[in-house]
Amino acid sequence: MKHKLWQILPLTMIMLFCGFGLLFSVKAQAWDGSTEESFASGSGTKSDPYVIKTADQLSYLAKNVNGANSYSGVYFVLGNDIVLNDESFVFDADTGLVRVSDGTNTAYLGTGIKGDNSKSNTVFDEIASEIGIWYESDVSKIKGAYLGKLNTWTPIGNEAKRFEGYFDGKDHTVSGLYVNTTLDYGGLFGYAHATLENINVQSSYVRSGQYTGAVAGT
Repeated sequence: MKHKLWQILPLTMIMLFCGFGLLFSVKAQAWDGSTEESFASGSGTKSDPYVIKTADQLSYLAKNVNGANSYSGVYFVLGNDIVLNDESFVFDADTGLVRVSDGTNTAYLGTGIKGDNSKSNTVFDEIASEIGIWYESDVSKIKGAYLGKLNTWTPIGNEAKRFEGYFDGKDHTVSGLYVNTTLDYGGLFGYAHATLENINVQSSYVRSGQYTGAVAGT
C-alpha cells in the first residue's frame, strides 16, 4: 500500500491543524452530511478514473466500500478540495486541548495529553484531559458539549470491508475531518489495501482505538 504524504502509525489519535492554501484558491463548500448517488464523472479505469469533486461524493465512496464494494482495481481521483466541516481545530499545548469553533459556537476536545505549562493555565498540567471528551472551557474540567453542527466522518473501509482500489488526491486537501470513536481503524480511510497518494489532510481531529492515521488507519 502506498501512502505518499503520511506515515500510518498505530496511534490512538491524530490532530492536524490548518495552514493556508494557495493564494486565490477557492474554498470548497462545507459538507452538509448528505450522500450523493454517483461520482462526478469517469468509469473507474486508469485512463478514465472516477472523479470525486464534493464531500457527498466522497461519502458515496465510503457508503459503498463499507457496504462491501472493495473497488478492487478501480481508479479514483479528487477533482477539488473537500471540506467535511468548516470548524477550526486548534491545539493548545498549554492545556493539551483542541479548541473547536465555527465562529459562533466553541468547545474543547480532550486529547489525553497533559498541558505543558507554557503559559499561565495549569488546569490540565497534572492530570490530562480525557481523550475524545468535550469540555465547556479550557480553564475548567467541567464536561460539556459542542453546540454547533459537526459532521462525524465514517472512515472508508474497515477490517472486514477494505478499500482495494487506487486513489489519487491530485494534491487536493481534505479538511475538517472529524472522527471520534473507540472503534479500530480511524482516518479518512479506515482500512485500505490500496494505493493512496497525493492526499493532504488538514485542520482535523481523528481519534479511534487501534490503528489511527490522517489518511488511513492502516
